[in-house]
Amino acid sequence: MTFGENCDNEELYQATVRPLLRKMATQIGTSATVFAYGQTGSGKTHTISSFYVAVSHDIFEIAAALNARVSVRFFEVYGGKAFDLLAGGTHCLVQESAKGEVCIVGLTDCNASSPETVEGLIDVGLQSRKTGSTSANAQSSRSSSHSLCTEACPQASP
Repeated sequence: MTFGENCDNEELYQATVRPLLRKMATQIGTSATVFAYGQTGSGKTHTISSFYVAVSHDIFEIAAALNARVSVRFFEVYGGKAFDLLAGGTHCLVQESAKGEVCIVGLTDCNASSPETVEGLIDVGLQSRKTGSTSANAQSSRSSSHSLCTEACPQASP
């Protein structure tokens, strides 16, 4: 898909992210990654950040239909290391399981009861990101395209 300069974040979300959520809700074992790539200062962080609220609301709709719990984990990869953004940037270990799955050991997993709870956790995580200056920006997130926020562990509630 290609989007022109007049495409707003809501239109982009509806066309790209929402269909991924619906697919993940109907196909067990499906996962998706939303990745923004572009020049420094082009709006990647702004665009991705605008998706968090909409995803939070959509995830709770899906979780209710599946009787699933919602939890949030948020980390960044910086300098080849993983840092837990919900624990003030605490270093975590990245390991591979016997099944070949990547595991972030020691990562905080916060249960969330509402979209507003998720939004609050995201705010906490965003405040813990590492930032620095670049030739293009005085205050640039050095990890925004390398931070990962995961929601909705599809585990049925007891």
